[in-house]
Amino acid sequence: MFEKVSAAWGVIARRKPDHAGPVSRFMSGLPMFAIVLWWLICFAFYITGWPIQYNRGNSGLVSLLFGSALILVAASFLFIVWRRRLDVRVRADAPERERLPWFVIAGIIAVIALYFPMAATYSGYNFWEILPALADQNEAYYLGSDRIAEGYGPRALVVVAQAALAPLTLAVLPYLALRWFERKRPIILVVLIVVLATSVFMSVLTGRDFQLVLSAVLIACAWLAARVRRGIAFAWIDLWVVLGAGIVGGLTFGLRKFARVNGVAFCPQGADICAIPHTPTLWESITVTVASYASQGFEGLGRALDATWVFGGGYSHSPALAGILNTLFGVTNDGIVTSQLDDLGWSETGYWSTGFTLLANDVPWVLIPVVVALQSVLLAYAWRAVVSKGDWLSLAVFAYSFLSLLFMPMNLQLAISGPIYIGYVVLAAVFIARAVYRAVAGHRAGRHTGVDGLEGPPREVPVLAGRALV
Repeated sequence: MFEKVSAAWGVIARRKPDHAGPVSRFMSGLPMFAIVLWWLICFAFYITGWPIQYNRGNSGLVSLLFGSALILVAASFLFIVWRRRLDVRVRADAPERERLPWFVIAGIIAVIALYFPMAATYSGYNFWEILPALADQNEAYYLGSDRIAEGYGPRALVVVAQAALAPLTLAVLPYLALRWFERKRPIILVVLIVVLATSVFMSVLTGRDFQLVLSAVLIACAWLAARVRRGIAFAWIDLWVVLGAGIVGGLTFGLRKFARVNGVAFCPQGADICAIPHTPTLWESITVTVASYASQGFEGLGRALDATWVFGGGYSHSPALAGILNTLFGVTNDGIVTSQLDDLGWSETGYWSTGFTLLANDVPWVLIPVVVALQSVLLAYAWRAVVSKGDWLSLAVFAYSFLSLLFMPMNLQLAISGPIYIGYVVLAAVFIARAVYRAVAGHRAGRHTGVDGLEGPPREVPVLAGRALV
């Protein structure tokens, strides 16, 4: 059954022959095209004032900062991806990709094991009470909020375990999705569903959307990588599938928000006037909720630009790191940009103010576009490595870097969660160290590979050297 569906889809989606040659510029630039499109949609909601009217103070400076960051992010990514030919070097049907790496297997075990204590400490339900929580998502949300408000004490051991295992767990979902999209093995699908179920169940038990959105983005990254690696050109059916998935996701998102509104007027946070001064319809709930999530950060950014800049010690861009340092050592970061938001008519913790504002806790405003562009550089090299070899490390760094840049108009998503941020930093450091090692080893093998050594030496290098560098 799986093979028939795969074969039919391959015909419809127009798979290219295996000897099709290098990846086209359009296909290799797709991750950045998606980021640019979403950034522009977010900014359009803000600058037009539809359907939410904001004060829009400092809109000129907001536009300048946003535009500069957008140009640098797009230019740096496309320059790195397009400057050298991009080829698939390890194909989906390569013998070495028959089994899952031990690192991913360990991550699968860790994801399943962590579900039970996380359900007990982050939600007001037992781990098996999925249906009761699903029946009343409003109650689930407030019960989960109460558990979080209790502080780190009751879940300290769980948080430590999450942080310690994060380098293992972060790579699991995207890599399993990639292997399924490439090989269509039923056992991979079963394991993928089990891992995905832990995220879906946690979302239901806590009444929050983050786990669903995170899982959707990671799977989308894996799907995109698989399409490019397999040489499948995009057809109209892909557009309809994406639109269909977007509609289903939007309805799910809107229904959950609609349940939280609970029959009262819908007034988005930070708006000058109430967007829906009456009980909202489902459509109004969806449109205003999406617009609020997309545009609220820019209003907060406009307020933050009135703050006095103070250096935050290099760790204040991450609320998670700041909280850990404060708990363990009593370190405070008073006076930083975000701590001034409450005095500027905004909220440091209740509202969003873009990832730019959090970065401004440690970096002067003028350097923010440069710092964001550096993550785009990491994204570009990770993307090249994913397309070239499809390994779990490159895919993890690519997927979470993509997530971070995609969410930049809203917040600095990776830095908010301590375990996710620690895991991402470790994986990125290992990825960069591997790239340096391969570049140095390439020089010693007699071939200059430069920074692109992260993709391994050229095929002309003897087999023994090639194995040593993989």
